[in-house]
Amino acid sequence: MRAVALAAVLFPAVPAQAGDCAMLEGATIRFIVHTNQGGGYDTIARALEPFIEQATGAEVIVDNVTGGGGRVAYKTVKA
Repeated sequence: MRAVALAAVLFPAVPAQAGDCAMLEGATIRFIVHTNQGGGYDTIARALEPFIEQATGAEVIVDNVTGGGGRVAYKTVKA
């Protein structure tokens, strides 16, 4: 359930139309994952990384923020 909530926080930030992606050209997107490296959510995030980069023209960094049962990642996204 936490992954769904985290995805709901992250994906509305991605523009819905291709023309809107021009504002992200050259920017950096920090993709926060609340689990350790090599886990299921991390693998999915890293598999999506090239597709998001191609669609937006932005650099995507997958950042694993662990601890507190996802609370640390939540606070990182919230900040």
